[in-house]
Amino acid sequence: VLPLSNELLTKSEGLYHVYHQYTIKVNDGKRDEVKKHLEENGVSTMIYYPIPLHKMKVFADRSRVHDGLEESESASFDVLSLPIEPLQTEADTFSVINCICEFFEN
Repeated sequence: VLPLSNELLTKSEGLYHVYHQYTIKVNDGKRDEVKKHLEENGVSTMIYYPIPLHKMKVFADRSRVHDGLEESESASFDVLSLPIEPLQTEADTFSVINCICEFFEN
């Protein structure tokens, strides 16, 4: 069992989505290790919000909430965006998946 969230994106019937991010949640504090492993294997990743918005200096005088947003704060340590785009092949996708599985098998 992988220590990843099991909440997957769903499709609505008759609609087509052009993803530009596919973000996973890596449990057990292993997000940065997974990121490093993927990048060492040629898979680029991104952490878009390493600091939750309500904690950023730019929003300090604009935010009404400065503490108590546990889910946002947790996500800033756990989420990792994987490559995805409309022209990505199924083989490319499985290559990313296999690389993640390889990390957790070792």
